[in-house]
Formats: sequence, C-alpha cells, structure tokens
Amino acid sequence: MVAFNYNYISLDNSVSIIGFGDKLCICLSYFLDLIMLLCILMNILVPNILIRRAETYQEYMKQVPIPSHRGSVIPFNSWMGLGKSMKQLYRQPLHYLTNVLLKQWDQLRIGSNDEYKPLDNLIHPSKAEATIWLMEEVHRQTSSHFHIAQLWKQMSDNRNTFEDF
Repeated sequence: MVAFNYNYISLDNSVSIIGFGDKLCICLSYFLDLIMLLCILMNILVPNILIRRAETYQEYMKQVPIPSHRGSVIPFNSWMGLGKSMKQLYRQPLHYLTNVLLKQWDQLRIGSNDEYKPLDNLIHPSKAEATIWLMEEVHRQTSSHFHIAQLWKQMSDNRNTFEDF
C-alpha cells in the first residue's frame, strides 16, 4: 500500500491540503519556467558567442600571410582536393569561405560532360592554385565576421554540427 504525505498549509486562516500530486505539479511548473528562461537566454547568448568566435577567427586569418613563393605544381582531381593539398604543402589553413567556395565549385561540375575528368587536365594547376590564393586573400582581408557567424549558425541549424573543412 502506498502512503501519501500531506502538508497542511494555512493561508489567511484557511486550510488547504497539498498532496504529492500537487507538489509534483508545482515542481513541474517551476521546471518548465526554468526551461523557458534557458531557451530565451540561449537565443540571446548563442548568436553573441558565434559572433565573437567568428570575429576571433577572422582576426586570426587576417594575420596568416599568403605564401609568396609558390613553385610547386600540384596535381588535383577536384577543387576540394587541391585545397587539401595546398593546406598540407603550405602548412596553413584555408579560410572557411574559401572552403565553402571550393565545395560549390566541385558541385558545379556534377552533370557536366567533364565531370569525371581530372580537373588538372582542364585547368592548369598553377592557374588553379593562383585562383585559390586570390580568393583566399579576398576572404582573409575583407570578410565580415557577422557574415561568417550567420553561415555557421545556418550550418548548425541544418546539421547540428560544424563541418570541418
């Protein structure tokens, strides 16, 4: 047999009984209020955190110098593959927006007549690398951290993770 504890509460000379179920409802009400407050705070704080992270990221990327000596010819099959090889060869990251652009360029090839041809047969490797470095310089020097934060938020909303380029 289950026994319930009752507390007698007197308010303005009246007596009421609050049982276990009533206490549970009150606790749930407080808990739901707390969850709602946390959701409001998250909607305020998360964008600000992303903006600060994007600002720090953009300031860091501005400080990374574009290599001035580029004597290697890098064979590549895709724009993303060339970007990955450049990161390894020059031991530095490519800007987030450059990676997004390289991914888009690869997607543009889908369905074309030359989709399966190695890209270095279509575009000279030196020209392709110079193009990426030019875009990299534009992204490093002129991109808005607000725009980067907005893209990061959209990506996290769509995937619940940050994709590592």
